[in-house]
Formats: sequence, C-alpha cells, structure tokens
Amino acid sequence: MKNNYSKIATFVVLLTGLFGSAQINQSFKPRFQKLVQGDMVVIANTIVNRQDKRNSPNTELNDLSKSADNNDEYNMRYIDVDSDPSTFSSSSATVKFNDKNTKRIIYAALYWSATYKSNESELKFNKYILTDSKREDYTKVKIKLPDTDKYVPVSGQVLFDGYKDPMTKEYAPYTCYADITPLFTDFANYEGVYTVANIYATQGKVAGGVAGGWTLFLVYEEEELTEKFISTYDGFVGVTERYTDVKFSGFKSVIEGEIKAKLVASALEGDNNLVGDQLLMAGKNKQFFNLKNAIRESDNFFNGTITIEDDFLNGRTPNSTNTLGYDMCLLSIPNINNNLIDNATSQLTLRLQSNGDRYFMFFTAFNVEVSPPRPIIYTESEIIAKKAALNASTTLPNVAVNTTPITKNKTTDNADNTEVKTPPTPAPDRDRTLVSNAIPKGFYLVANVFAVPENAIKFAESLKQKGIPAKYVVNPETKYHYVYLNYSTNEEQIRALKKSGFNNKYSDYLWLLIVK
Repeated sequence: MKNNYSKIATFVVLLTGLFGSAQINQSFKPRFQKLVQGDMVVIANTIVNRQDKRNSPNTELNDLSKSADNNDEYNMRYIDVDSDPSTFSSSSATVKFNDKNTKRIIYAALYWSATYKSNESELKFNKYILTDSKREDYTKVKIKLPDTDKYVPVSGQVLFDGYKDPMTKEYAPYTCYADITPLFTDFANYEGVYTVANIYATQGKVAGGVAGGWTLFLVYEEEELTEKFISTYDGFVGVTERYTDVKFSGFKSVIEGEIKAKLVASALEGDNNLVGDQLLMAGKNKQFFNLKNAIRESDNFFNGTITIEDDFLNGRTPNSTNTLGYDMCLLSIPNINNNLIDNATSQLTLRLQSNGDRYFMFFTAFNVEVSPPRPIIYTESEIIAKKAALNASTTLPNVAVNTTPITKNKTTDNADNTEVKTPPTPAPDRDRTLVSNAIPKGFYLVANVFAVPENAIKFAESLKQKGIPAKYVVNPETKYHYVYLNYSTNEEQIRALKKSGFNNKYSDYLWLLIVK
C-alpha cells in the first residue's frame, strides 16, 4: 500500500488539531457577466512536474494508475519549455476552434496559482526544511501569444496569499488574476500556441505537496452562434467537509426546448489518488446532483487533470495527463429532459465539498443559452378598443412579420425584464427577414417590440424627447408594435448605425428587420 502519511498528517493537523472546523473561504464574487452571441474557450497547463533519474520536468507524466505517486512524494521542479534564458519556468497550450467563422475576443482572463512557501524546500528525517527561504514577487508573469516572438509582461491582482494565513502557511497557496483583454485589441489570430512563463512555486517538497499552473479563459463573439449568458466568478476556497456554495444568477434560460449549459472550473491540489472531492449543482428542484464525466468521477472530481468535456486537453507542452495537483475542466452540464436546468430558469447553485482530498478552487465560469424577455400578450378586445389611437401614429404601411421578433423591453412591467443584470451593450445580430409586397423593401433599425400599444407609444415618445426620431409599425397578425429608429435601402448604412448605437445616442439593443 502506498504511504500517504505526509499529506494525511498535514490535513489532520491543520484542519482538525490546530483550527478545528475553520475553513479557508475567500468568497467567490462575480468577475464578468454578459449576454453574448458567441461562446467561451479555456486552456491551461501545469508549471511544475516531477524530476527523477529518468525524467526531467519537461517529460510528460501520464501515470493515472492507483499506484501513481502524489505530488508530495516527488521532487518537484519547474517546467521550462521555451528555450529562453530570460524565463525560469514556462509551459504552453493551444487554442483551436472547430470552424473558420469570424470571431472577436471580448474578454480574456489569465489566472495563475501555486503552492509557494519559499523558493526551495526538502524533506529530511520527516521534517520539511527550507533550503532557500526567499519568496519572490509572484504577481508578475509573462505571456506569449500565437505567432509572436516576444513575451508580454502581465501584472496580476492577488486573490489569496496563503503565506499570510496561519491555516495555510505551511504550503502557502496563492492565486492571481489579470484582465488581459487589451492584448487582443489588435490581435486577430486567436488560434495557436499560448505560452505562460515565470510563475513561481516552491521547488522540491513541501507539506501537502507542490502544485502550480495557469488558466487562460476567453469569451468571443460569433454571428453564427446562439446567444448565451456567460458569467465568471473567482475567489479562493479551501474545500473540506464544510461545503461552499456559488450561486449563478442574472440570466434566464431559453423559454422552451432543450437547455444547453457548460461549466468551467479551476483548482489547486486535487490529487489523482486521493478521493472524496465533489462538485455538485442544484437547479429547479433545489436537489444537488454530482457532476462527473468520463475522466472525472463523482467522488474524485478534482483529480489532477486538465480536460475538455470527456477528453484531456491536447496541444499542451508538456502534454501530461497527470498534472500533479493543478486542475482545470470544461464540461457540458448533463441536463437530460431538463431535469437540472429547466426552461426559464434564472438561478443555479454550484456546491464545493470534500470528505477526503483537500482542494483549493479559485475560478469558475458558467455558460447557458438564454431567452430575451417576451412581449406581454394582450386580448383581442384590448386591441379593438385601442386601435383608433394607434392609427394616427402609424407612419408606414402595416408590416406582416412571419416570425416573432423578440427584443429587450425595459418600459413594460414584464417581470422577465429584471432577470438579466448585465449593463447595456450593443446587441448581437438578431435579424428578422420577411417577404412582403405591402411595405417598402429595405432595412429597418428596430429598437424594441411591444404587445401593449400604450407602451409602444410611450417608448417612441420618450425617444423623441431625447432627440431620436422613433417611429413604429404594427404587425396585423400578431398585433406586436415594432419601434424603429431608421429605415433605408442601404444595408451598410443601417448596419453602421446599429454598430455605432445610432451614433452613440442609443445604448440598448438594436436589431434589423429586413424586408424583401
């Protein structure tokens, strides 16, 4: 039987003998939340690996057997794959998309985390001895983007420093975050190899084990994709028997049909052979379900691997399957018959807990297909009673729309409108096309759609008072009222107005009604 005495002893002393039921909990807080026509992509890699007589740290470690050693049993050293004398540690991973459609990165976040009590430590006679007690500035790292030769310096925000906490000083885990979105402003080739360097970790052995790595999270827009609500949370939670909940809110899932959602999680110190760690989710019935997939078991979810869905993330250097305590995953949330996430769901709870292996989770992201608010439907008698008042304001022939446009409606009392808490942003393309001989062909820049006539009138008038020449047309089939800001037969002109937010005069969603 493998001897895990050092890790088990550390766990018991720190969490039971010294501090009883105390728990490390730097609360998770929302970092990024946005309604996006697009998706998210994530890559990661470890920055330390074992070194022995046969293997250098750059040599892949692929032993996931029950007899594999854990990170506190190895002499852990920096990985350094870039052949650059100016870096002391480096590893890489590849971003690859499944299609060639045009994408635009709108958010990029870099996280790095490691156990770092000192530069060097070793185990002698069952005692951990510091052989280099220095502790450098770990908030500054470097990143190299695809098809570039030079590193870019990155300074991070400290989310947690375990060296300053008596509960964790023995192994001193830390986590840093940096928003690197500006690096992508004039950078179009998102696919390729990303290399991150100069991440500090203890080399040798420390109580609880040496682990470390980085995670790069990207959000991108793409016209061909569905609209999703993407949110990220970060913090630092030392997970034990006492669970920690992270609540996802500010969205509303699609009104009908299958709900598709994905989750990203990144953690430190989840060993492959120490079981008991769990990641659970509760939805419509407030009943928690264990998350798992082909690589991650329900009672050993954080197992020292880097995975995308049911496979290991390939295209990394080194491409180890066993990353010795640095963990990242992206997985689709199992939702057969919408048993977890139901239609029009607006809140989910992620639960972190462990009854065995200790792990430190510092980042999670949630992605779900969403529905914009629906217009209020009113009765036929209400339509007849108010029809006369509408005729005077209708400036174009009636528009017969065969599809039902849906847009954000802030002027009604519809409760759905309170769910999306993202700030106003230019809308992704949600064009609607119709064929009609009754109205002029061309392009209509639509700001809003209403089912209650008074609301359409009030909304149009409120825009006019702001200097926006709003008009509206009525669909005689659905009785919806579409308020538009401009009409033209020139598509480029209307799309330019949409992109500019009607010359920076309108900050909410806009979409095109295309008449052929």
